[in-house]
Amino acid sequence: MPDASATARVELEELVAVLGASIGDEKARAALVDIGLRKSVDTRAMSREDALGLLDLLAETPGIIGVSSRFGRSRLMLKWARDDLRSSR
Repeated sequence: MPDASATARVELEELVAVLGASIGDEKARAALVDIGLRKSVDTRAMSREDALGLLDLLAETPGIIGVSSRFGRSRLMLKWARDDLRSSR
């Protein structure tokens, strides 16, 4: 059975939801699209690795965006681990 995490796709709105609670959806979407363009990542449908990479880059941003990105990365990793565990049962 192939590893679900290796083929899982992440949509931009999943990342926006993680960051939007603290910085607002519009600001979250703009920050993610901007960093995606600068790093040549298609934010419409990216790999988990790409999504985490964008959050890592945003985590270097000072202030609330950086803090939210660090917490958001942890939350997503836990969510994906839980989803993978459920799908393997």
